[in-house]
Amino acid sequence: MAQAIAKSIALAHPITLGDVTYSSIDLRRPVGRDLRNIGQAANNYDLIFKLAAELSGIPDPVFDMLDIDDIQPLVEVVGGFLASSQTTGKSS
Repeated sequence: MAQAIAKSIALAHPITLGDVTYSSIDLRRPVGRDLRNIGQAANNYDLIFKLAAELSGIPDPVFDMLDIDDIQPLVEVVGGFLASSQTTGKSS
């Protein structure tokens, strides 16, 4: 069963790859499998783009073509998923 869309990002600068135009990125909430599937990332942006591809089903090359105006909203949403999953332990 497909998971519901948690966040949708409208692209200020749509991307065409082949015969498909992407005008938005719909992301579902991540689960543990998603984090395993992305493997290692070279840097924070690599992590964000890999996880966004995993959560949206959009091919990796689309994220390589994102305009700078569209990167920040993506970073905020995907980073928000990661930040909300982190908890701190009680210090002694």
